[in-house]
Amino acid sequence: MFVALPILMCSPAVAQEVPKAMRGVWAASGNDCEAYYQNRAAPPTGDNLLVISRSEVRGRSSASVSQAGAGAFQTNGSGFEGVRMNYRLRNGHILAETIGDARAAGLFLRCAD
Repeated sequence: MFVALPILMCSPAVAQEVPKAMRGVWAASGNDCEAYYQNRAAPPTGDNLLVISRSEVRGRSSASVSQAGAGAFQTNGSGFEGVRMNYRLRNGHILAETIGDARAAGLFLRCAD
């Protein structure tokens, strides 16, 4: 007797990537950018700086990307364990950060490379 078994295809999870336009160094002010560029070897600290790579955010909220789309991405488990951080690009040059479902957002400008 012949028994046909379905073959299940398992695909690896697709890694979420931050949109290219959102990668780089973002700061709350020009002074924060200057401080970062004067000491690049030190990890970013404080609430006024974000270093965004392809798959993670370092600085104010160090976390890995959990979801990404065009002009926006989300992280989980930032400095506040389990709290979702949402990032989106406004007007092509302002990065807005929202903590959880809050309405208030932190705003960041890209530092010159």
